[in-house]
Amino acid sequence: MTAEITVMNKMAIAMAADSAVTIHRGRKILNSANKLFMLSKYHPVGIMIYGSAEVMGYPWETLIKTYRRELGERSFPTISEFGSHFIEWIKNKLIQAPHINQIKYCEQMIYLAYAEVYDAVREKAFSLDSQADDSEFEKSFTEALDDMHRLWKQIPTFNDVPKNTLSVIKKNCSQITAEVIKSFFGEFVVGAEHLKKLSEIAAMCFIKERFSPAYSGIVIAGFGDEQDFPAIVDFKIDGIINKWLKYSKENDTAIDCNNSACIIPFAQGDVVSTFVEGIEPQLESVIQDSLKELLAEKAEVIMNELGTGVVQLNEGDLSLIQTIINSCSEQLYEEFATRSEEHKRAMHVIPVVQAIDVLPIDELASAAEALVNLTSFKRRVSMDQETVGGPIDVAVISKGDGFIWIKRKHYFDADRNHHYLNNRYQGSYQMKGGDRDVEAEGRSIL
Repeated sequence: MTAEITVMNKMAIAMAADSAVTIHRGRKILNSANKLFMLSKYHPVGIMIYGSAEVMGYPWETLIKTYRRELGERSFPTISEFGSHFIEWIKNKLIQAPHINQIKYCEQMIYLAYAEVYDAVREKAFSLDSQADDSEFEKSFTEALDDMHRLWKQIPTFNDVPKNTLSVIKKNCSQITAEVIKSFFGEFVVGAEHLKKLSEIAAMCFIKERFSPAYSGIVIAGFGDEQDFPAIVDFKIDGIINKWLKYSKENDTAIDCNNSACIIPFAQGDVVSTFVEGIEPQLESVIQDSLKELLAEKAEVIMNELGTGVVQLNEGDLSLIQTIINSCSEQLYEEFATRSEEHKRAMHVIPVVQAIDVLPIDELASAAEALVNLTSFKRRVSMDQETVGGPIDVAVISKGDGFIWIKRKHYFDADRNHHYLNNRYQGSYQMKGGDRDVEAEGRSIL
């Protein structure tokens, strides 16, 4: 997990990212990952990664720096077009990945899908009485599998999936599917119907509009050639199968005269949302859900009282009263939600955005860093696992000055490695006359 943020107004965009990375399925956390990079040496564009630190066996850091080298001096009119070009480059790169990389990707996707099914099965099985026999145990397996299969079927399928993808998956992944089924469900009696549904789940996890827990997030930010104000675009990516890349564009935001400032968190954004909106998102959801439940309960109490009262009402009258009470309950809930949202915007969101709108470039960087620090502090003083931490990398991008590092960690001492800097920047920024990127060739660890 991670905490990353972009803060932007008309002058510039600030990007900040922590260094924490979770490995071995959450059992260990390192504070040394690089997540923020310059995407072009010649143009004001940066990139951040969150989620998985690699895709189909390739570290994102390696892919980004290879892309940057091949991109050279090329640029695009908008950040959105930068993003589209980067995604197309990633797709072509992954298509050429060694066969073993594609096998590992298939194994990972199927494993994660079946892990969710297995958790559902265990939850149903543990709810059984301790005296339950084998038939009840097997019945709980069937019910949980049916529920998960139904859930996957309801998820929309990506529109651009090649028509023969399902048949390719079933053909190429059948052995992997069988092995993973055996490792997860060997204790159960897996019949033909079970196998059919498990195989369908394995195929659907590649093509449905739902990303695995091992997805990668990509945030590209800065200025296109024709953009006077900053913009960002971000994507989710799982991997590639049948020469089709599973990805989606999540956000495409540009500053303009109507939208002059914004704060956008990525990955763990709950603390930032609390700061901006004045209420913790989960608490707000609990309040709204509780209010809806209470209104429904009170409506039921009123109807019970009317049904058993001294004055006997006929079914027609009771039905009319029920309709009126339900309508009033819905109106009360909607009015509460509307007033809460208006208060939140007027007293919290708008003042914060107005303050961001007038911040100078250095203060934008300070704001981005402070918000990541706030998330790290919240995790440190709570009982949650500290999935945010380590040094915070901060950069600002402006139209005139380009990509500028404010804070950047290194895995080496730059003063002892002049040969690296000389070799790296010879013939690049000397031609352009711009500031040198002193980014370290750090190693991300998944």
